[in-house]
Amino acid sequence: MPTSLYHQHSFILNRAHFEECFDESVTPLTGPKRHIKTLGFGLMTFALLASPLPSYLGWFFLGLTVLEFLSVRYQRTWWLWRQLMSRAAGNEVTLTVTDTLLITESLGQKRELAWDSLDAITPTARGFLLQRGRARQYLSASGLSSDAQAFLTKFHRSDDAALAQH
Repeated sequence: MPTSLYHQHSFILNRAHFEECFDESVTPLTGPKRHIKTLGFGLMTFALLASPLPSYLGWFFLGLTVLEFLSVRYQRTWWLWRQLMSRAAGNEVTLTVTDTLLITESLGQKRELAWDSLDAITPTARGFLLQRGRARQYLSASGLSSDAQAFLTKFHRSDDAALAQH
């Protein structure tokens, strides 16, 4: 007899939550490839400062170059700061996990994500990465019931089995 899953949990979008999301979901770029935009802005800066155009445009690009360098160098801090400055920071989120949907409610908005619309669910050390197309969403396991975690793990294994058949 099939059992239906229903788990509801509320949490606050605080610094600890955002830190966990970043640590579990972001793969930092390494090597010189991560500085391509900084290099491009730097070249534009020198080209504009050397041109007969007004110099304020060159100084503007110099500012963009510095900002881009800092955002790459301090990627985690930069990302956390942006999240903590957002309107959502400090608000309560209600997460509902059913056998067909993942529902999040916050600030009067309700978002539903059907499990069958996902391309992959990847377990991490502290949660699950949900992937649909190029978009990824992190789901922390800290507030999930053991039934919800087992469901996500089973869903992940069925994804692996489906990929192995192709």
